[in-house]
Amino acid sequence: MSYGERSRGRRDPRSGFRRPAASGGDNGGSGSTAAMLKQARASGVLNISGRSFTTVPQEVWRINLDAGKGQVIDMSVNSSDNWYDQTELAKLFMASNALEAIPDDIANLPALVTLDAHDNIIRDVTDRICECMELKTVNLAHNKLAKIPYGMCDLANLQVLRLEHNQLIELPEAVSRWSMLTELDVSDNALSTLPDGIGNLSQVRKLSVARNRLQELPSSFGTYMDSMEDLDLSSNKLAVLPRGMRSLRTLVRLDVRYNVLERAPDLSNAARLKEILLGYNRLSDMGDGTTLPLTLQILDMRDNKLSSLPAAMCVRLEQLERLDVTNNDLNVLPPELGLLRSLKSIVLDGNPIRSIRRDVIARGSLAIKEHLRSKLSADATASSDGTLDASRYNQQQRARDHAHAVKTTNVFTYAGKKATEVPASEWAVAEGTPVSAVVLSKNLLTQVPEQVWQFASTLAALDLSHNKLREIPAEIARLHALTKLDVRYNGLSTLPLQLQDLNQLQEVLLSGNRFTQVPNVLYTIKSVTAIVATDNQIEYVDADGLAALPVIACLDLTNNNIAKVPPELGFIDTLQKLELHGNTFKTPRPAILAKGTPALMEWLRGRLAT
Repeated sequence: MSYGERSRGRRDPRSGFRRPAASGGDNGGSGSTAAMLKQARASGVLNISGRSFTTVPQEVWRINLDAGKGQVIDMSVNSSDNWYDQTELAKLFMASNALEAIPDDIANLPALVTLDAHDNIIRDVTDRICECMELKTVNLAHNKLAKIPYGMCDLANLQVLRLEHNQLIELPEAVSRWSMLTELDVSDNALSTLPDGIGNLSQVRKLSVARNRLQELPSSFGTYMDSMEDLDLSSNKLAVLPRGMRSLRTLVRLDVRYNVLERAPDLSNAARLKEILLGYNRLSDMGDGTTLPLTLQILDMRDNKLSSLPAAMCVRLEQLERLDVTNNDLNVLPPELGLLRSLKSIVLDGNPIRSIRRDVIARGSLAIKEHLRSKLSADATASSDGTLDASRYNQQQRARDHAHAVKTTNVFTYAGKKATEVPASEWAVAEGTPVSAVVLSKNLLTQVPEQVWQFASTLAALDLSHNKLREIPAEIARLHALTKLDVRYNGLSTLPLQLQDLNQLQEVLLSGNRFTQVPNVLYTIKSVTAIVATDNQIEYVDADGLAALPVIACLDLTNNNIAKVPPELGFIDTLQKLELHGNTFKTPRPAILAKGTPALMEWLRGRLAT
């Protein structure tokens, strides 16, 4: 039972908005209401949560319409009621009430960016919510919704949508319109299918459909989800996962517990995956173990039907820290498991293990690993000091894995090694392969490896982020197919003029460097659609330079030293995202920035007109 349901009957639903008693004193009446609305008009934020409302008072819906009506304008210097200081409502919090609907009146709040109405008994949301085009965050969790209003699918700027703990039986196909959505939670509903359009949400980083009634996923699921990091499919009735899951290259965490899977998904391309939860399924075989990524740190396979673990899997997973195989049918463990230096926890309870004595198991993971190492041939694994060396044992296997990954994905990755250079043996496996992406992030590189230029005709994406580069060489002009350049978090202050020859370059990521201006060379590349240069020392915005870019859609200059925003930016029609938070300018005010790009662009145009 929600807070709102428990508290009905104890309070007057209009108590926060009623007139004061005749005996004097406000008593939470119109005086406090007027003060609350006055503050909301100044801040753009209104919180009416936990007030036992069954309907939203009309004063709330009319907060923008009634602003200034019947008021005497105070022209004094010390007045805080200046009409020009008032702002439209941007954030409305009305959680933990007893609301049953969100009515047409919400259309009176077109500047709304955040709507939080969780923990009510809402059964109906008007289609006119689509008129709140600035909405980025909507929280309707813990309500009674059986469907999503079609109008909600027209919220083009929506980024976070929480609908968990409702009564949804389906999602509309039009969810594919949420092109900016980064987080979607529809867990704890009654969904039996998902629409095909959900697979087109390319910006979603976190998705939860846990605790529903899903028996299958759309065949395209995962294929175009290029940003997915956290995926929760647990507690459904899934027997198989689609092949599109192999495309989830950015996935960090996957939870598919409590399903009926008989085969582990192929996640070999997920180069960032750290945690896989496969417990409580029907897995009987992990194959040769090559479907698991090398980056894995946590592997939960408890309560399945596994009778063996592949030795190759144990050798490959050098970063594995926790392995849980509780309640399976294992009677032996591969000795190679003992070579995993990062492995700190092995949970074996509920298995008919015969190859390891009970007293060894009782002493814990370190004792188990020591016992397993003792089973390996000393000749094959002993180093010069007599200790066991996992790297010598699996060096060839790692090389084969890397070669396989490069050949099948056309992506060369040598990231997170803290290396000052990339070994020649690593580049050798890519010879003759049409590599389309090179990822060298999170190392200690002080110069761009010359081997990159060998992919000049095919390389579309180059990631050099989080290194120690001080310059980008002129040779980069050889990468004629390059569409994305990521040089975030280095020590760069300039870009070479030769960059102008890259006539297919679209995305340039410059955050976390030492730029004092957006490099002028970027204004000569007509294909550029996005410039992200947050956390630099940029002092001004070149509106004329940006206007020369015919397809520029995104400019993010968050956290710089910009003292003035040129109003001419408002007339760059192609700009869909303009982020300027965290700079030194005083206008536009934070309340304008919080409303999003369309409102900011309109404000800028208005400034030029005056």
